[in-house]
Amino acid sequence: MQLALSSFMWIAIYHYGANESIRGFTVAQMLVYLGVINLLSLVFDFSPIFRLGNLIHNGQLTTYLIRPINIFIQGLFQYIGNEAFYIFAFLCISFYFVKSEYSSWASIILIFIFIVCTYLMFYTCISCIALTSFWLVQVWPLRPVLTALFLLLGGQYFPLKVLPLELYNVVR
Repeated sequence: MQLALSSFMWIAIYHYGANESIRGFTVAQMLVYLGVINLLSLVFDFSPIFRLGNLIHNGQLTTYLIRPINIFIQGLFQYIGNEAFYIFAFLCISFYFVKSEYSSWASIILIFIFIVCTYLMFYTCISCIALTSFWLVQVWPLRPVLTALFLLLGGQYFPLKVLPLELYNVVR
């Protein structure tokens, strides 16, 4: 639904606007951009933040701490397991497009290493945010704030390149 509404909004902006492109994006490029970004939003999820907060506030964190496991790595694999279908679909689609664009296997391997590093970096960042659960009584107020930042600064509503140049340089 969100993808359809965003697409209709941008089609209307292009239809009633005077320009054929906005900051170098044509209608077709904008729709492809919105599709890719909405697929990526399925892969990147904030659930580990609230999982750790629930463990802390329910008192179940102590049972994890007395076990001989690394809670960070256990949470990473649980996160990957929860998102496995979306990750697999994203990797298949990425492989299709990367293979058609690059013929060198070295380039393809480097791109997939980049994707894995990006996913690990995202998990590490949200795990650091999850550590605020030790000081916050309730973690649920973070959800709308993080979602808004993710949607706006992650470029899900519009490409950041569309912003005025001064603001784009600050955000970039």
